[in-house]
Amino acid sequence: MHRPIYGKNTAMSAQIEYLSFNNQPKLVGTELNIGTYASLIGLKKLNDLETFEGRVSSYDVNTQKGRIFLKELGRTIPFELERNALTVNQRELLIESLKSYQKVGSNANNFGFVKLVGYRFTNMQDDVKKLYIIGMK
Repeated sequence: MHRPIYGKNTAMSAQIEYLSFNNQPKLVGTELNIGTYASLIGLKKLNDLETFEGRVSSYDVNTQKGRIFLKELGRTIPFELERNALTVNQRELLIESLKSYQKVGSNANNFGFVKLVGYRFTNMQDDVKKLYIIGMK
């Protein structure tokens, strides 16, 4: 039921309803959103908005998903862009970052690094599992 929210990005939330005996809609359960999906698969969203600095190592313009190398972790981590979160120019900066990653990999220099703003998703052991990006600095 979460697929339009996390997979296709065609919905931000969903409510399930049924018609009661007098044809009045009744809500079933809570609103479904990216947070309820994360809790189903064992991820928790940290509520603090953060800035992440890294170099994009993969990016799909169709799905708005990719991976970014974060110096703080010393590895790549998946990210997902909120729909329409970035301007065309900002998306081009992501692509430029990806091009620089192809040239220098995860080397320590700062060439091609971008600053993204979003939320951190962790597993139950507080390991960072993915980023949900809502903007760029």
